[in-house]
Amino acid sequence: MSDKSSVKCKKRKIVQEHRVFNEDWTDKYLFVDISDKCICLVCRESIAVVKEYNVRRHYETKHAVKYADVVGELRKHAVCDLKKRLSGEQKIIFKVNTQAEAATRASFKVAHLIATLSRPFTDGDFVKKCILAVSDEMSNYMIVT
Repeated sequence: MSDKSSVKCKKRKIVQEHRVFNEDWTDKYLFVDISDKCICLVCRESIAVVKEYNVRRHYETKHAVKYADVVGELRKHAVCDLKKRLSGEQKIIFKVNTQAEAATRASFKVAHLIATLSRPFTDGDFVKKCILAVSDEMSNYMIVT
């Protein structure tokens, strides 16, 4: 019997290494940490493994030519501007998602009214109830955003 079969090698797992995002990478390499993902502020790509080598390699191969000369206060302003752009994009995506969810909830309310009341759309009171249900749901969406 060989020694290799009796000894099991344990592979390292990324989760067990407890790697975390270093805040210095934001100014150095234009990366931020969003939901435990390392996101490039310039191209919005994410790095699979949070290691400085990977972050630096991405920055040097894709963005160093453009941002190498930007230093000091100018770099801080550039980072701040890139963060604002990312935040704005995230707000737009969130707004679209909540609007779609509100429309879906409104359609469910109308479907519920149709199922419970079993009335035709020619009945004015029934149409009024449907319109009120939809406007109530959509007004709740407007208040949230």
